[in-house]
Amino acid sequence: MKNKIILIICLITLLSVFIIFYLIKKNPSSEVALQGVVKPNIPSYVYYDGLIDVNFKKTEFNFPSKLPILKLSKLAEMNQVEALKIAENLGFDEDFLTFDDSEFGKTYLWNKKEIGSLILYSKSNNIVFTPYNSKNTSDFEISEANIKRAATNYLDSINILDKNTQLITSVYGLSTEDESSNIVNLNEAVVFKVVFSLNIDGINIVTVNPYESLISVYINKSGQIIKVEYSKTYEINPTEQEYEIKNYDDFITSIKEIKIINIDDGKILPQDIKTEDIKNLNITDIKISYLKESYKADILQPIFVITAQISLKTNKYNGILYLSAFK
Repeated sequence: MKNKIILIICLITLLSVFIIFYLIKKNPSSEVALQGVVKPNIPSYVYYDGLIDVNFKKTEFNFPSKLPILKLSKLAEMNQVEALKIAENLGFDEDFLTFDDSEFGKTYLWNKKEIGSLILYSKSNNIVFTPYNSKNTSDFEISEANIKRAATNYLDSINILDKNTQLITSVYGLSTEDESSNIVNLNEAVVFKVVFSLNIDGINIVTVNPYESLISVYINKSGQIIKVEYSKTYEINPTEQEYEIKNYDDFITSIKEIKIINIDDGKILPQDIKTEDIKNLNITDIKISYLKESYKADILQPIFVITAQISLKTNKYNGILYLSAFK
């Protein structure tokens, strides 16, 4: 009797192992779920289940078959020695003010009329620099290329970035200089915001808000730099484990899962659009990026950043869409 019970237990154990092995083989993406990785939370502003055209060749869908997750390790709070070093690089001396902030921790403040103002937030490792003597040229020609060049050259000149920092830039026109400014066409803008997105091994890091970044430079219509914002909050490291990325066929199969993030460079909000307003999506380009889905997110996962022409009623607009890149 005892031998029969032992035999039954062994058979049940072997059967359980076989079933688990079969399910894993049948569904390779379960490797991700088994290891506790939750796919990125991409916001859904408007639902669309209509016609989607893909206007790039299968051969252009050339991405790695596997990628790691990027883990963010929060940096220690900025101390006074580090703060003084940053200030010195920008030309400030040791004459500064400090005060404690409940949200941002110890805050350092410099103000020098020959240079500008500098605020350093220790808890968040944020830098806000407002130069007073940036170059101002009446012959500054407003174009996306010139605005990018001016911002990039200025960042290089003030030497606040790590030497190995790789950057990708985007330019947005703002209607005013204040925080509540609307995004407008460059020829209508009062100020230009140049957003620098970090780039890890050739892959860009994006957020759910394309206009926000760890590094931003503001330029007026005369080509003068009016503010630099830089947040060095995390150290970024890849995991040893790599996960399978969708191939072209997987992408086509999951194409209805894409989420509209941006329309007409932010001048139209996706949440203001009704499903019946969307007539067609025409996908023209696709890249792979890492998504930082929220301010508090401590892991970055790969997504597809899709460029498309979005037909709304009688007009067509450029748009940005996101899709999880995990299988």
